[in-house]
Amino acid sequence: MSLRGQHSGSKPKLLADTSRFLIVGVSGIPMALHADSVQGLLTIEETGSDRSPVVHGQTYLAIQLCDRIGLSPDQDGAETRVVLLSSGSARGSLRVAKVYGLEEVGRSRLLSLPPQFRSEEREWYRGILLLEEGVALILDLAWLIGANRSAHVNMGHEGRDESSRLLDVRPDFATGRAA
Repeated sequence: MSLRGQHSGSKPKLLADTSRFLIVGVSGIPMALHADSVQGLLTIEETGSDRSPVVHGQTYLAIQLCDRIGLSPDQDGAETRVVLLSSGSARGSLRVAKVYGLEEVGRSRLLSLPPQFRSEEREWYRGILLLEEGVALILDLAWLIGANRSAHVNMGHEGRDESSRLLDVRPDFATGRAA
C-alpha cells in the first residue's frame, strides 16, 4: 500500500494534473520519490543491523544508491530513515540521511532533465521537481529497484557497481544554488 493508501502496480506517471512525491536527502542532495511507490518509512532502530529489512513477510533489498551513482555515503544520524519502495513485484529499501516530507505538485513544477545530464544519469532520474527553495532530482524507480536486483551480480572486487560514475552535475546545482 502506498502513502496514498492505494496499491501500486505499474510505473508512476508524471502526466497527471498533480503528483505526490516524498522528498529525501541523499549525500546532501534533495531527491524525490513518487509517493505511490513508497510503502513505508523505518528508523535505524527498527531495521537494526539488517540492511535488507523484512516487513510483513516481504524482503526489501538494500539499495546502495550512493555507490551506484558515485556519491559519498551519508553517516547514520538521528534523522536517518529507511524508505521502503515497491514497483510492481520488485521491492527495495533506500537509506536516506533526511526525510523532508511529502510534496503535492502540479505539472508546471515538473521539468525534464537539462542537457548537463548527458550519459547514463539520464536513466537514473525522470526529471527535476521545482521546490520552494531549490530543486529535487526525481529518481526513476524502475532503474532504482530493477538495477538493485542485478547490482548484486555486477559488483566489482571492491563492492561497487563497476558501471557507476560520478554524477555529471554539481551538488550545488542539484540544490538550486548554482551560480
